[in-house]
Amino acid sequence: LEAGDRAVVAFDDEIDFGKPSGPSGRLVVVLLVALAAFAVAVVAVPRLRRKGTALIRSWIPQVKASWRSLGNPRKLALLLGGTLGAELVFALVLLSFTHVFGGSISLPEALIVNIVASLLASVVPVPGGIGVVESALIVGLSAVGVDEQTAFAAAMSTRLATFYHPPLWGWASLRWLSKRGYV
Repeated sequence: LEAGDRAVVAFDDEIDFGKPSGPSGRLVVVLLVALAAFAVAVVAVPRLRRKGTALIRSWIPQVKASWRSLGNPRKLALLLGGTLGAELVFALVLLSFTHVFGGSISLPEALIVNIVASLLASVVPVPGGIGVVESALIVGLSAVGVDEQTAFAAAMSTRLATFYHPPLWGWASLRWLSKRGYV
């Protein structure tokens, strides 16, 4: 290009979120074989077996205490009800923002997209799932039929409302409570 010439760049805006390509079945087999090899190594090598046994023995009191507390029907109902309520609220926020930006999904679809995004964020070691949740929400919304621009806007707005803004209100609330001597 010479001075004064304009460059024209064309982008292909078609993104295919269809069936994944590649040997996904082989990956599962490889992971299962690796897990089996690790289990055999732990059982076969005395040093690894001692460390594994010590680790499991240290977990037993914690597991017993957790099991006892879950034996209380009230605590179990609070745990399950709180978890279900939180997932429902997050899904309703996603559903609302999707509808605000012109998309159309149902509550079950919003629940599935939100739960899968949360699951993915818990697996990927990124603090707060920053970037991971947004990407998963965009892909999930696109997979249920929302166009990419609407999915992006809904996902980013959902994350702003549920993750990025609450610390601001929390900080202001903490200052207010501190000034009045409540905290």
